[in-house]
Amino acid sequence: MRALFAPEPRADLLRALLLALGIGAVWALRDWSALTELRLSDTDDLMRLQQVRDWIGGQAFAASGQAASRCIGRGSAISVRPH
Repeated sequence: MRALFAPEPRADLLRALLLALGIGAVWALRDWSALTELRLSDTDDLMRLQQVRDWIGGQAFAASGQAASRCIGRGSAISVRPH
């Protein structure tokens, strides 16, 4: 038997999407100066940025290794060698 006030799955998905977009927009506006200069506070963020750049540049999705060091942002260099 169905509940009388069961939420619709699409409505929940829409609410979650709007909430995620809203939170992302507030974060981006609050830290806009840091974002435009790529001053990322965490090394994990720097690695994710480099992975996305590599994927856009044609690297395979499953290939997570970096063959050479690259500069990211201001004064940060990450060098990771594949296993």
